[in-house]
Amino acid sequence: MQGYVGIVHGGIISTVLDESMVKLLYLEGLKAVTAELNIKLLEPVSPGSVLTVKSSIVAQRGRVVKTEAEARREDGKPVARATATCLIVA
Repeated sequence: MQGYVGIVHGGIISTVLDESMVKLLYLEGLKAVTAELNIKLLEPVSPGSVLTVKSSIVAQRGRVVKTEAEARREDGKPVARATATCLIVA
């Protein structure tokens, strides 16, 4: 899962943030899929690092839900942020 040796591939970090946002919607009773995903990778992440990921719902209008997420190191420093537009499918 490394891009360069000693650095977790950004696609893996993106997947974790995406999954966190959609899982939040699922836990809120909304069956949704990601329609658009925007990622900002702020710092490299070493394999084995412990990250905390927090997601929130920013807005909902009809079937469209806006979400955001952030991954932080144990020291609280952010390593990545994401926003997503999700579409409720059922």
